[in-house]
Amino acid sequence: MIGRRLDFGSFSAAVPPPWEDITADLANGAPFTIARGASGRGALQFSVAPYKAGKRPAIRKENLADMLADFAASNDLLATTDTISGNNEHLAWSECDYQRGADFVRAWYASNGEDVLKATYLVELDATERTIELEEAEMIIQSVRFRSQGD
Repeated sequence: MIGRRLDFGSFSAAVPPPWEDITADLANGAPFTIARGASGRGALQFSVAPYKAGKRPAIRKENLADMLADFAASNDLLATTDTISGNNEHLAWSECDYQRGADFVRAWYASNGEDVLKATYLVELDATERTIELEEAEMIIQSVRFRSQGD
């Protein structure tokens, strides 16, 4: 992916232009948030649970799919697709698309086997920019590297 790598402390992600970090523009305590600049309509938010100490977990795609189902149930999200799981050399993930009212939500849980990241992309259902933003968001998620991976 062409772009720059944004560092969020415990993880980083490669983002293409015109995606940018807008976290500082949000209320205190907001999760890490990026958006596609002035041309964008949606936002991609990240929450991370880094491994710190104790017995090392062995998080698998099945665990991530369970976390995703729990997230959807606790937020009254109506699934509009089946859950999809994948992996690359750095990361495993599970994702699903949801509808809540007039909003479209794609949610991901991703892990390197120890650390866990939850990401959500939110946009209006009828936003014409949704297709390109989703393609880019997918690449951004797959580019995530946790600090423990040395990237």
